[in-house]
Amino acid sequence: SFGLGLEALSERLSPALDLFAEVLLEPAFAPDELERERKDTLAALARREDRLGALVFEQFAQAQWRTHPYRLPILGSVETVTSFTREDLLAHHARWLRAGNLVLAVSGDVDPDSVADAIAHRLAALDPGDFAWSAPADEPAPREVREVELRKDRAQAHLVLGFRGLTLHDPDRFALEVIAQILAGQGGRLFLELRDRRGLAYAVNAMNLEGLAPGLFAVYVATAPEKLDE
Repeated sequence: SFGLGLEALSERLSPALDLFAEVLLEPAFAPDELERERKDTLAALARREDRLGALVFEQFAQAQWRTHPYRLPILGSVETVTSFTREDLLAHHARWLRAGNLVLAVSGDVDPDSVADAIAHRLAALDPGDFAWSAPADEPAPREVREVELRKDRAQAHLVLGFRGLTLHDPDRFALEVIAQILAGQGGRLFLELRDRRGLAYAVNAMNLEGLAPGLFAVYVATAPEKLDE
């Protein structure tokens, strides 16, 4: 998904909505701004090589999925970031920004009917045509244990142990989310046991991520290399 957010004082909502609609419907994608963002993203990709906590999740995703897009990092790669053009962005915007593909949410000190009319008026130029998209083919969950290891010369070790998860439409996702909350956070059982009681980790977490396709359930620990086996 991609989208646009706006925060404004209620008494300045009308001019703010004018700007919001302009940005949404008529983005300039100015070449100089595009190159600045490209440079910033490439710098972020370079920094990512030193962020072992992020790298371990990339390794996990690429082991969990071999063909599905969930295996790909959101930030992209050097190859993808350097290859797309302004024309690619314009085509992407034209394809996806359609009335049939839009969800709006408004909260705050507004009159619902008035703000709905104001937004409808400003977004009347949206392409009203039907929007059709095809989901990538589901990839079956692994039937074997897959292990991936990336070694860096650092005095730290990061471990992710995870499984294929559930979709947004699976009723069992609520139970899985409860399990994740019991395990996660500074009051979670993993934190209390592995960090507080046994001093084995400096960061622990559990996560349940759902999507239109089955996501993942995983636990994560950051520790000293000599404590990793335990």
